[in-house]
Amino acid sequence: MIDAVRSVDGLEATIGSDGEIAAAVNRKTGAHVFSIDGPFAVEPDDFESEEQRGMGATVLYSLIVARADEQDIALATLLAVRLAERLGGWVSDPQVDEAPVPQPPVARGLTLEMAWYRLRDGSADFADTYLSAARAHLAVAVPTRFGIFEPLKGKFPRDPDIEFDRIYREKCAVGSLMFDGNGIRRGRITGWTNDLRSRFQVIRIALDFDVLQDSGETGGVFEFFSDVARKSTSFFASSELSADASSLSRPSSFEGGWGGLPPEPKWMTWFSTEYAELVRPYLDPGVVTETPEGVVHRRTDSPAERRVLTPKVRRTPWVDVSLLATLDSSGDSEALAPAKVMPPSLRRPDPGSSEAMRIEANIARNRAKEVRE
Repeated sequence: MIDAVRSVDGLEATIGSDGEIAAAVNRKTGAHVFSIDGPFAVEPDDFESEEQRGMGATVLYSLIVARADEQDIALATLLAVRLAERLGGWVSDPQVDEAPVPQPPVARGLTLEMAWYRLRDGSADFADTYLSAARAHLAVAVPTRFGIFEPLKGKFPRDPDIEFDRIYREKCAVGSLMFDGNGIRRGRITGWTNDLRSRFQVIRIALDFDVLQDSGETGGVFEFFSDVARKSTSFFASSELSADASSLSRPSSFEGGWGGLPPEPKWMTWFSTEYAELVRPYLDPGVVTETPEGVVHRRTDSPAERRVLTPKVRRTPWVDVSLLATLDSSGDSEALAPAKVMPPSLRRPDPGSSEAMRIEANIARNRAKEVRE
């Protein structure tokens, strides 16, 4: 328990006169954050719901937050999650947990949008990573047509998979590779060159959720989503179920750099290891899956619309405002100001820095070349 407490940034354990851990305090100020009791021996009959009785818990730890302080609650929740991971257990909050109720059937005509964001570094493997993951985990996400303009010339299964990769590498340094399919309403992979003011690139697909459900492949969405994120070294990715694409909550940009996280909660999100440390206190409720490359967070087992997710989220907004960009009322994707907190690598290069000067010099050379031609 002491090791678990110390693994949470800013916390320290206090030991009572009996030699047992008694509370977690602020490491710098010594202020009480929450009390810790346990472990207590428990039997199945000690739990109210049949679901909890069947989960096999034999001991109980209790964390008690005395104040209705959001930061204290977030720290207690983070410790609970980390302790449960160490013990192979699970977390319950008596103030918000309710007996499970049947969820209403998912409406027809919905779209499951997925998007992956990674820094531009000149690598041109984004398309191949996507297709390989789709082939391995989610056949519905495999395109039937692809190309750089309409009508899309590439076709599966007529063409070999290497053609998808070749077109992206040779034709999409700046432009995008577009694709669609029987279950894909639209898909786009933005260009790979790092000689642009835009510092990140995106894969964005919109899957027909009816086709996905009818195919019986819904269970493959998680593996597909996380496989693309891990192998592409994405710093952020998200998946959201919606009836209207215009209502989707998307991340923003700021002068070519990353603007910040989307303002509304998503069904499933991915964070690189650097980003995960910043958002971990807010990844609740839901299931967090750790990998060496980053963290996947699912709020519910299966895709759910925002109207289902929002009541489960314990704070507004879903993360601290410092992780969000400042947006104008028009909802434009370009932020008025970037988030105050984000991994430093995601910010636009400082004016006058070597990277900023390299980009501007390359843009000037290309413009001069166009004039001469």
